[in-house]
Amino acid sequence: MHTRVVTALRLASALLVASAEVYLVVHLGDRLVPANHLSYFTVLSNLYAAAVLLAGVFGRVPAAVRGAAVLYLAVTGVVYVTMLRGVDVATPAYANVVLHAIMPVLVVVDWVLAPPRPPARLRHAAWWLAFPVLYLGYSLVRGPLVGWYPTRSSTRPTAGTPA
Repeated sequence: MHTRVVTALRLASALLVASAEVYLVVHLGDRLVPANHLSYFTVLSNLYAAAVLLAGVFGRVPAAVRGAAVLYLAVTGVVYVTMLRGVDVATPAYANVVLHAIMPVLVVVDWVLAPPRPPARLRHAAWWLAFPVLYLGYSLVRGPLVGWYPTRSSTRPTAGTPA
């Protein structure tokens, strides 16, 4: 029974991310700039988590891989709650809540319901931090080249994607 609940949670979570992304694409239409959309940490962390959760439906996912998804979405959730909640962004409410609030909770719940075996090690944390550091470098290099940064104010009026 426990395995079925975890499997259902993982599948539902992956589908929830997919639904939010499809909703954004349809809602934004020609205002969506794919390169900008895929340059948001929120979008990247949610897509990664959805892939990890979906992989977990079909087999065991290493603790290092799962832990990264939990860390990235935990950061997404904390940043949303502390800095972005209530900020007027062009992101539709459904996608905003799914990607910033619901998914961070669901990946933590998944981790708690099905702790990794063997458990994650401290050395994994160093690897988990590689992506956020590389993301920061990417954003700082790409920003001046294209004249766009993934900030909450950059979602108006052309990008229209998560802050």
